[in-house]
Amino acid sequence: MSLAELTRFLDVIPDAVVVVTREKRVVSANARACEVFQYPPEGLINLSLETLLPDDVRERHNHHVEDYFSSPTMRPMGSGLSLNGRRRDGSLFPVDIMLNRVEMGGMPVAVAIIRDISQQKAREQKLRQESVTDELTTLLNRKQFNLDLSHQLGTLRRTGIGCALVTYDFDHFKSINDNHGHPTGDIVLREASRRILEQLRSGDRAYRVGGEEFALILPGTDLDDAAGIAERVRHTIATEAFYSGDTLIHATVSVGIAQLWPGDDSIGEIIRRADRALYRAKNRGRNQICSETDMDIA
Repeated sequence: MSLAELTRFLDVIPDAVVVVTREKRVVSANARACEVFQYPPEGLINLSLETLLPDDVRERHNHHVEDYFSSPTMRPMGSGLSLNGRRRDGSLFPVDIMLNRVEMGGMPVAVAIIRDISQQKAREQKLRQESVTDELTTLLNRKQFNLDLSHQLGTLRRTGIGCALVTYDFDHFKSINDNHGHPTGDIVLREASRRILEQLRSGDRAYRVGGEEFALILPGTDLDDAAGIAERVRHTIATEAFYSGDTLIHATVSVGIAQLWPGDDSIGEIIRRADRALYRAKNRGRNQICSETDMDIA
């Protein structure tokens, strides 16, 4: 096949296509390739393939090119050869690549069909995010809470660095729903979640683990420091009213705090200690904090 014939053929393919020599020189590219990489028509011709790759993979990719020409095999789309392409302006975007070697005028060339998978990756990321996020509050959900707490247990065993667990439960939340309706209750939960996030440090994570139950995982934090964060959250919920239209809602939370210890065999142990501390806070009058050491902090 001549270069002219190949070029005409490539222009009817909807994906981006570039034809590269063993010396990594682009000898043909269709209109879609120029569009995807943001080059003018014919702008890709004679460019080095390295121009279209991120800096951090160029050296490794050089070896791949040589290996491919030495032992060519067809690689179908989606077979795992995914990397980032680099546009003319330097921005990167994820691509999937199918490779095939052909003879062009007696010279071996690699034909790379390149598909921009930015939208696919964005959809996948959205689905992953939705799977671990509480729909109402946008906090992380119970599934992610269990995963993160298990990760903290593993970190403790490897490094000796644990975490604190803070659990919150709204006091008499049923009365808010009964007296003002569930939509108003949802407003309170969403606004409370926003206030919780405002009090967190980098690395802290917040979760909605039940109807009106929330939790914080505070890595590398002892009980005293956790108490300070827990108190800020308790205070902002108790002292700042919630609004639903013209309706003013007052709410409080009871709080339990526990620490992950080297002797803990499972995340269930720290969860039970935090829950017991929370129940003590409820029994002692609500709107207060108790830790697993049974010390009143608020």
